[in-house]
Amino acid sequence: MKAKIWDYSLALSFLLHAFISLISNYSDYILILKISSAIFLSLFFLIYLKIKEETFSEIFNNVSKKHFFYFIFIIFVLPVLFLFHSENINFGILKFVHTVLTYIPLIPVILYFFNSKHREFLLKILFNIILIISIILSLPPIFIDMFDYSGAYSLSFGKWSHVTHARIIAPCAAILFYLLISMNNRKQKFLFLVLLILFNYSLVVAGLRAAFLGLVIFYFIGIIIHILKNRRREKYWFNFFISLLILITIVLFFYIHKDENRQSSLIKILTENEITDSSFSARSEILNESLELIKENPIFGIGFGGFRGTETEATRYWTKYPHNIFIELYVEFGIFSILYLVLILYSIKRLFEFNKIVLIFFLFNLFLALFSKDYSSNPFLFSLLSISVIKRNCLINDSSHA
Repeated sequence: MKAKIWDYSLALSFLLHAFISLISNYSDYILILKISSAIFLSLFFLIYLKIKEETFSEIFNNVSKKHFFYFIFIIFVLPVLFLFHSENINFGILKFVHTVLTYIPLIPVILYFFNSKHREFLLKILFNIILIISIILSLPPIFIDMFDYSGAYSLSFGKWSHVTHARIIAPCAAILFYLLISMNNRKQKFLFLVLLILFNYSLVVAGLRAAFLGLVIFYFIGIIIHILKNRRREKYWFNFFISLLILITIVLFFYIHKDENRQSSLIKILTENEITDSSFSARSEILNESLELIKENPIFGIGFGGFRGTETEATRYWTKYPHNIFIELYVEFGIFSILYLVLILYSIKRLFEFNKIVLIFFLFNLFLALFSKDYSSNPFLFSLLSISVIKRNCLINDSSHA
């Protein structure tokens, strides 16, 4: 029992630091919060290893040294090298400090989860905690107004970030959908169906349009794959109608709220190509600005953190980063951003071999990174890239999760 308490505590500490790291604010207050969280997770993990009578070096027993040094070079060394010609070296240094605070504590814990002989149990703990948190977060927006869309989110009493809200719940919804159409237990199917309807409604009310689009696309692709792969199976039609119901509910909830500003502005973009929302107009301005920077600096980019020094009057409030991870990488690293693309594709391949649930979680975070957050505030995306360093024969495909 005590051993399980320590396992749950480690998972909670890991998720606490990851959720704090999702904050893309570079204020002194947030910096202090991230320092405290990073120290807490690091110390707790060392205590955990001591109690488990394991050593820090054992984490790297199944790690390929060649892949590990490549990973470290990409995530940490390359940003330092590109600081030397940054358009805004002061912000670049601050951004690197946030990068270190985010990923240095997370990566060893992730490697431990992947390498542990109890990894199936540890990954279940992680998912169960995320599921419980998602349920808790999904309920309040149904009854009270928790979100402020008047500008970029700033931490305040009584107001919750719709971005953080959806970044926690949406990947969990995608995983639940995968489990629902994969499992045979009808009671669990009914429970997951209820939870998915709850999550769908909460996400629509929260108004993170990227999460809504991501889930609609994921549900649709999931239905198509189910049709192609399971047509001859016994419960094909039952699973098909359940999955179709989930897709219909999220679209229906969106339609119910279509007159609200965030939903109506998305409809106008999709149907009339008309931008009526300040968030969209700012991102459009940032995209144009980014493309100009890429044209002007196609080889070496403008340096790590350099984008912060290129704001125009129209985008001054928004331009700490381009709000798209691939554009950010190319703007700041130039053609060397291809190294990140290789690492991402290789990690997707490894995750596909290892665990479909973790793969879905990774891919959904990758999709959301196309619309928000930056290099230092994508904890789940970049920390999960560490799977690329684990030796292939140590990543056994667990059929219970696949």
